[in-house]
Amino acid sequence: MTSISRITTLFFTLFCLNLLSGCGAGVKDPSPSISKTIFLETGESVNFSVKGDEPFTGPGDNALIYQWTAYKYGDTPSGLMTIGTDVLNVDYLAVAGDEQYGYIGVTLKVTKKVEKTPGLVSVTNSTFRWEVKVGTASQSAPEWEGDFYYNNSNDIESLIGFNAISGDLSIKRIGASVLPNLENIQDVGGDVSISYNDGMKSLTGLSLSSVQGSLYINGNYSLKTLEGLQHIEVVGGDLQVKGNVQLENINGLHNVTSVGEALTIEGNTKLVDTGGLESLSSIGGTFTLRDNDGLTQLGGLQNLGFVGDGLNVSRNPLLCQLDVDALEQQIIAASGIFGEVFFQSNNGCP
Repeated sequence: MTSISRITTLFFTLFCLNLLSGCGAGVKDPSPSISKTIFLETGESVNFSVKGDEPFTGPGDNALIYQWTAYKYGDTPSGLMTIGTDVLNVDYLAVAGDEQYGYIGVTLKVTKKVEKTPGLVSVTNSTFRWEVKVGTASQSAPEWEGDFYYNNSNDIESLIGFNAISGDLSIKRIGASVLPNLENIQDVGGDVSISYNDGMKSLTGLSLSSVQGSLYINGNYSLKTLEGLQHIEVVGGDLQVKGNVQLENINGLHNVTSVGEALTIEGNTKLVDTGGLESLSSIGGTFTLRDNDGLTQLGGLQNLGFVGDGLNVSRNPLLCQLDVDALEQQIIAASGIFGEVFFQSNNGCP
């Protein structure tokens, strides 16, 4: 009987391992399509589902686990909420207050655990993600009330007929190499953030003329130029151009005359010149020019005459300190620098 029991146990374990080998990768047919934004009104619901093996645990550490979560993105995010466990489908009900969020991310994480030998467990994960927007049908052109989060090409449809956004415009972590056609949007009452889009090479889908809040162009790994920003004359808050390691020039900023708060140009490895800032005359906060490894010239800053806080030009190894000193004296001779001046490691003088 002991031998038969061991054979039975071995057969059952092998059967489970064979079943598990197709799990995770075998989960398919997400519904609704993950490539489309889902639009709801308060009180409406949507069912999310996938096809695949039923969840289970055992024997041993073998398992197939389904975890459904929702996260509400906005100025005050909701935090991660569990909305289903070990089921192949869940419902999401749009409740009052959901319309204040830019979008709601619903995620299914499928975890497959295979115990190959006692104490040795292989773990693989598959993830499906949907995006939900609530209350958009109540928006009336020409101005979008509140924040707008662009996540995929279907979002463009909801901006047809609009030329302004009263809140923030956020374009983050999208997979496209170029921006969609957002040329109808001229004015943004809050911040504009175009950040962490690894494949984005161009901003030519933009035609902004006014940014009343801050403008952030940060961490776009493949971005080479700022063409698409050439109509902006005033940035009301901060202007940041940081961590765009392929950025070759900032000529797209050539019409910017003033920055209301801080201007930061930092960590743009291939940027060789500040040409493109020829129209800039005033910065309300601190001007930081730092960690741009390829920067050799300060062209384009000849009209800068006012810095409302500090001036920090540091760790630009190919930039000559004599040029930095000349810029400082130029600003002081005009209207002045009203904060701490800090220079360090600009060692590019012949």
